[in-house]
Amino acid sequence: MKAIDGNDGKKPTREQVTKAIRSVQNYDGVTTKVSLDDKGDNKFAKVYIYNFTEAKYPPVQKAEISQ
Repeated sequence: MKAIDGNDGKKPTREQVTKAIRSVQNYDGVTTKVSLDDKGDNKFAKVYIYNFTEAKYPPVQKAEISQ
């Protein structure tokens, strides 16, 4: 939105949008904080690696719920 607002309401160029997106720093997103590096990657991104054994999805955590 900043790219549009900063361009007098005109359609921004691809470069303007790229610059605006990559300038995002310490934004509190819904699932994580967002700070983009010079490549446009989120510095706070998490990677999850799953190992499937015998076509079964392994439980990550077991919990009991009491009522």
